[in-house]
Amino acid sequence: MATTAAQMAAYLYPEEEDPEGAFSWWLSPCGGTDLVPEDIKKAFDIMSTIANGISSFKPPKRMKRHSRKKGDDGNPTDRATPRRPGGGGSGNGVTKPAKKCRVPASKSTLRLGAASNTLRKQSCVNGSTRKDNMVITSLAFAPNAVPVQFKATCSKQFSQACYHYSSVIRNHPSWATLTCDEENASVKHRLDASATATWTNQHKGRGWDKPPKCDRDEYPPAYLLHEKHPAYLYAGLNDQGQMVRLLPAPENQGAGKMWKGACFKPPLEDLTDSEFDAKANAAPNKVYAMITGYQYTQVSVTVTQRPEFTIAAWGHAAAPPNEGLDQNSCWPSNIAAADPGFVLLTYDPWYGNRAPPYDYKQPYVQGANGS
Repeated sequence: MATTAAQMAAYLYPEEEDPEGAFSWWLSPCGGTDLVPEDIKKAFDIMSTIANGISSFKPPKRMKRHSRKKGDDGNPTDRATPRRPGGGGSGNGVTKPAKKCRVPASKSTLRLGAASNTLRKQSCVNGSTRKDNMVITSLAFAPNAVPVQFKATCSKQFSQACYHYSSVIRNHPSWATLTCDEENASVKHRLDASATATWTNQHKGRGWDKPPKCDRDEYPPAYLLHEKHPAYLYAGLNDQGQMVRLLPAPENQGAGKMWKGACFKPPLEDLTDSEFDAKANAAPNKVYAMITGYQYTQVSVTVTQRPEFTIAAWGHAAAPPNEGLDQNSCWPSNIAAADPGFVLLTYDPWYGNRAPPYDYKQPYVQGANGS
C-alpha cells in the first residue's frame, strides 16, 4: 500500500509541489513515521518509480497528472492535527471534505401526518441528518374525557355524496354525530363495508352492471364505526345499517377526505411539541421499527378529549327534488328509466317499502325487465 501511495503522490503532485510531503501525510493515520525527512524522500523516490503493474496503482481517470498543489486537503501545509484514519479519503490518498449537515432550528422538530400524530426530531449525526419519529398509533380515552367536535364541511363539488349523506342523516338523525371509539382511534382500524357487497348482490343480474367510474359510497363510513355500532351491526341487512348510493368515483373519494384523522386530530393538534413528546415518552409498551431507513417509535397514549364527527356545513343549500337522484350520472337511465333509485340499496327508505320497478337480480330484458 505504501508503494501505491507513493505512485499516487508522484502522479498528482509535480516535484515542486512536494509529492514526498503528501506521501508522508498519507502515512500519518498509521501513527506517523520514524523516518527523518531525508529518509522519507529516499523511500518515496524508490517506491514512486516502481513500474506500473507491480503494485495496485492505476492512474485515476478523473484526475489529471500533476493537477494538485501543496497546501490542498491531500497535502496540507499545517499538519498540527493528524490526518483521520480513512479521513473521508477517496481511496487514492486524497482526503475528501467532511460531509456538511445543517438542520435549521425551525425544522429541528416537526409535526407530521393528517392527524398530527407524528413528532419528528431532526439532528446532525456524523455529517448526516438523523430523523427520529415518535408516532402515536392509538388512543385510549380517559374516563372523564370530554366530547370535542370535529366539524366538517360537505363541499358542493361533491354534490352527489352530500345529497346522499344529508338524506341518510335525515332518516337517521342519531347519525348526525358519530362518536369515536377506542376501536377506531387506531391507525390499524379496519372494518369491511358489507353494505357495498349487498348492493352488488342486489344488482347481480346480467346487464345491470355497475357503470364504469362509479363507486358504491356508504354512510356512515366504516372509518367512523366500530363493531358495536348499529350502523355496522345491521350493515347489508336492513335500513338500520349503512346506506349506499352509487355515485361518481371522484365525488366519493373527494368527500371521503372529510373524516380523515377525525378520531385523532382533536385530542392531538392542541398539544405543544413538548407536551406531545412528554406524553409519548411516558407511554408504556413502546414498539420500535425501522421504516424506509428512519427510526420510528410507536406508542399508545391516553387523552382527555373524545372526538365526535359531524358535518357542520353543507355546500348545497338544499337537495333538489327526489334527493338529487335525477342528477346522478351513475343512474343508467337508458335501461332503468323508471328507477332513479337504481343507485340505492333496494331496501332504502326512498322506496317507501315498495319493490323496485325492475328485478335487478334477474337479467336485463328490454321492455320486460328494463326500459
